[in-house]
Amino acid sequence: MGKQSKLKKMRKSGQEESIAQPPEPVDRDRFVQDIEKQGYSIERIQRAPEVPIKRTEPLV
Repeated sequence: MGKQSKLKKMRKSGQEESIAQPPEPVDRDRFVQDIEKQGYSIERIQRAPEVPIKRTEPLV
């Protein structure tokens, strides 16, 4: 068996295995729980300061 045919066989067998497994259920609260474990809080979000509209020229 040549290199190309081995690769083709591996690709085919990999696709069949991935189709056989059902997708994992999505837990939408998991993201929030992971972020809170890292020390962040959704209630107190720190936003970036507003960017000024007018452009200030540097003083040289």
